[in-house]
Amino acid sequence: MSFCAYALTGSGDSSTGPLETVRPRLLSVTVLTERSLSVTFSERLLAPGAHTPGNYTLSGPGLGTLGTHPATVTGTNPYTLSWATGEMRGGRRATLAMSGLQDMKGNPLDASQGGASAQGTAMGMPPVFSNIAASPPQASVGDRVLITFSVSEPLSAPPLVTVNGHAALWVSGKSMDYAYEYLVREDDPPGAAAIYISGADLAGNEGSQAGLYTLFINDNGQNPTPSFVPMRPWPLALVLLLTGIVVVARRRRFPVEDGAKLRGFLLLALALALGASAFAQGPVVSNVTFTQGPDGASNTKVDIYYDLSAPNGPCAVTVSLSKDGGADGYVHQITSVSGDVADVASGTGKHIVWDIAADYPGETIPEASIRVTADDGITQHTLTYTAGANGSITGTTPQTVNHGADGTEVTATPDTGYHFVQWSDGVLTAARTDLNVTADLAVTASFAINTYTL
Repeated sequence: MSFCAYALTGSGDSSTGPLETVRPRLLSVTVLTERSLSVTFSERLLAPGAHTPGNYTLSGPGLGTLGTHPATVTGTNPYTLSWATGEMRGGRRATLAMSGLQDMKGNPLDASQGGASAQGTAMGMPPVFSNIAASPPQASVGDRVLITFSVSEPLSAPPLVTVNGHAALWVSGKSMDYAYEYLVREDDPPGAAAIYISGADLAGNEGSQAGLYTLFINDNGQNPTPSFVPMRPWPLALVLLLTGIVVVARRRRFPVEDGAKLRGFLLLALALALGASAFAQGPVVSNVTFTQGPDGASNTKVDIYYDLSAPNGPCAVTVSLSKDGGADGYVHQITSVSGDVADVASGTGKHIVWDIAADYPGETIPEASIRVTADDGITQHTLTYTAGANGSITGTTPQTVNHGADGTEVTATPDTGYHFVQWSDGVLTAARTDLNVTADLAVTASFAINTYTL
């Protein structure tokens, strides 16, 4: 007797297509201007998340007077982050953090090892002082001189003004134009006075200006014609002898902190047992398709669709993966699924959602194929009846019988001159019907020659 049984199953395979769960990585952040950044990722990102200002957050001392989030995000990798007002504080550290970003498949930004943020040195524009003038332009010891000037932007506090290293006193000005007064001292050397102005803007960027060309101190209280006459059109290179020239760095790159290197590893491979079925009425799976896309704002998913014909009732459905277009026999297990996988009745457009990143993180599979297998839960057994020498079998053999069902009657028929003896399993009647079948059966009828007493 044989105890091999067969489950009623049916399978359908999809066509080949790409799947991938490699997360996008931040590659670099570049300062463009005092109020704009350029951000580059390892691949193009999904809209609208990539262009949502709230997904980018700037912080740290280098933030200056910028808002926490940019006003606009434009471009398609690199992306330009722009602020409408304010500016960074030059030379200070700033941190750009990102969230809610996905690639075109829905894979979220790789946040491992700091991959969702970057730190670097901000760039700010210092205030520029101009139109420096002294009235009167020539003065002697004890004279009061009014020094006026303009500044390119509002300052956080009144600027510092010195003449020959001595402080001048603020008179007026709180925004863009200032006036200071200086009392000429006895220790001021005769000749061109060194005027120095410095101050910080609202973001903390410091600027300064120095010159020898706006005020002439007379010698010994006299008013001779100066040996040199200050002239405004002098070349700037001769004027700024003590200047605090601010050199603005054009572009500095943020070092991405330990660029993300996450690569996923393969999970276990498990062969799915596909039972051979001799029963023509098993389930039929057809029209299997799949597509990959975002699953909300933080994950990717694969939508699997199929049609099912289940003549024996609802089926349990399993899914398996091939990574080479079916050549590997669909040996890769798919477990993180939801949808039409349990008690599935006949119908079209059945839907399964697969969390691919949970099963195969960090992988690129260019020739993926998916197999859907339906099992109606019915186990079948085979009844095989064979005649030994000098006889034959009347009835159906072999028979395919569902588990727990009954077979049909068969009869061991002897040839002329012979008679039935028994079946190989000990049954002594030539006609038999096997009831409540729970295992395969293979038996042989034996026959003997008739004998006569004379």
